Amino acid sequence: MDGQRERRPRGTRERDAQPARERRPREPREHELRVRGPREHRRPRDTRDQILDVATDLFIELGYDKTSLREIAERVGVTKAALYYHFESKEEIFRTLLQPILDLQHEVMTLLQESPSLEQWAESLTTLVDWVLPRRRMFELFEHNQNAVREMAEKLVRETDFDEFHEAMHQRTNAVLTDESVPLSDRVRMAGAVGLAMGVLGFAAGNAFINTPADELRPVIVDAIRDVLRVGARHASAARKRSTQAQPRARSGRRP
Repeated sequence: MDGQRERRPRGTRERDAQPARERRPREPREHELRVRGPREHRRPRDTRDQILDVATDLFIELGYDKTSLREIAERVGVTKAALYYHFESKEEIFRTLLQPILDLQHEVMTLLQESPSLEQWAESLTTLVDWVLPRRRMFELFEHNQNAVREMAEKLVRETDFDEFHEAMHQRTNAVLTDESVPLSDRVRMAGAVGLAMGVLGFAAGNAFINTPADELRPVIVDAIRDVLRVGARHASAARKRSTQAQPRARSGRRP
């Protein structure tokens, strides 16, 4: 009615007085997340991992320089708008894929101990194998994109402690393998076990084992590591047998 103040819903003034909330990035709409082809729907929280998986495939197949964001989006089955919601650029995707190499250095530094026993070395390498196995394609990615990896590594050196950490890791490894208080035969076996593990999982073997299931490959690698280091129940039993056989010869005065 005229002359009467309009009544407003209770609490309206308080809401109006509140400062505007900071705008957050818009979530992709349903049509932007719609998958083309037989896979009709995709959960938004899975899209980031799918982008990384597809980018890895394309970077290996075509190379980093020849792969476009459009190709990544099309193979994932999302629009470029949805892709940009997760990654600002192709370089950010590549950098994310290279991050495990930094994590690997931290893992190695944690495992390296001063004057480790052969058993401790075997356990450390087994932990390393368990870390690398699910990330085997990382080495394939490196092999097919060496120039791009080198350029990205230079940026990481400038922006992070990558270079210093990398040098510290090598110094600690060298300290273990040059420790003359450890028998030479043990140090040679320790170096050989490292070469075996990284040779099978890394560059030396190429793609020879890339499609071998991890649950089949792991026990074979671990057994090979322990064979090189001569640790474990089998080698302990063999050592006791050799010792038992040597005792009668020693008592009879015969040379072994």
